Amino acid sequence: MEEYSVRPLEEKDLRLVLDWRNSERVHSKMLTDHKITWEEHLAWFQRSKDNPVKRNLVFCYQGRPIGYIGYTEYDDVNMVCSPGAYLGETDVPIDAGITLFYIAVEYAFAELHMKSLETSVFKSNKQAMRIDKFLGYKEVPGKEEVYIKNGKEEIALRMSMSKADWDKHKQAIIL
Repeated sequence: MEEYSVRPLEEKDLRLVLDWRNSERVHSKMLTDHKITWEEHLAWFQRSKDNPVKRNLVFCYQGRPIGYIGYTEYDDVNMVCSPGAYLGETDVPIDAGITLFYIAVEYAFAELHMKSLETSVFKSNKQAMRIDKFLGYKEVPGKEEVYIKNGKEEIALRMSMSKADWDKHKQAIIL
């Protein structure tokens, strides 16, 4: 794992991250259905860059940007947020995906000091569901949401994990 790192998103990363986000491979797994415009992306970055808490990160392998991690639904009263992550590049080591999600969870608890995490994943996204369950997320009963993707209904399951559960569970994860 020492070859992987994260750093705050910078303006120089914006075009690359937007290209990743709007690629069909990534976009098809997102809850939102529209492609993000450059203007929307730039406005989002401008709003986020002044926040002292760095919630938008670039995931790197040997210093090369290969993915993105972001934290939304940030509740600094209850210390809960929703991590989201994706690999933008495809020519990456086989362990890059699981490492990306592991780091997203660890960063949320260790650096952002969250008490719990919640995320939504399309039921049809079997790979993300497997990774989330491997990391220790549990499905929240009765919290299914319906989204429209490409004109069709998609069900998203709500998943959660507490810091206490993560602290116990992460010892068993070998990367």
